[in-house]
Amino acid sequence: MMSMQNTSKKYTFPLFESVSFKNREFRLAEYHLSRMERSAMKLFGTFSHKNIFEDISPSDYKKDVQYKCRITYNSKDFNVEFSEYKQKRIEKIKIVEAPDIDYALKYSDRSYLEKLKASYPYYDEILITQKGYICDTSIANLILIKGANLYTPKTCLLEGVQRAYLLDQKLIEQRTIHIDDLSEYDFMMPINAMNGLEEALIISIESIDD
Repeated sequence: MMSMQNTSKKYTFPLFESVSFKNREFRLAEYHLSRMERSAMKLFGTFSHKNIFEDISPSDYKKDVQYKCRITYNSKDFNVEFSEYKQKRIEKIKIVEAPDIDYALKYSDRSYLEKLKASYPYYDEILITQKGYICDTSIANLILIKGANLYTPKTCLLEGVQRAYLLDQKLIEQRTIHIDDLSEYDFMMPINAMNGLEEALIISIESIDD
């Protein structure tokens, strides 16, 4: 397996979080903090940022505007950047088998994922599979819709905070989903920290090419 950790060692801040900020509120802050601690303990053996969301906020912000707060960090220090968030349009998706990706931690070095996506310039996004099982897109976990039921692949590359929240709320259910079974579903929704059930795009399965 190709681990993003190997190349991330050159980064001053090898880990990062993208956090939704709106109306002076960090969404899913406790989930981000929990993942930061787990990741830091695994990579560094220590965690020094337990009060990070109490210490940061943008100096100037617009009411009702969603911001992306990008936190990059190492064992002792961190850097924060705020930017207005605009959801990317996704209309065409390419299925890509990528058995070498290991993205269990949210590494700042995303060059392998970015290069993989760039290999398919005529598509807006890629749907990554491993051994034929559906994982994630390059930037999001997935929800597959079948009637009134919402499922998320057990075989995700990264256990995202939005995914964890929706599972805790019992709004979605984990399921092992093979690419051969994709036609059984009606729609797909990419979810991440910036896009929950209310904001996520609803994409027709017919928009996905193998």
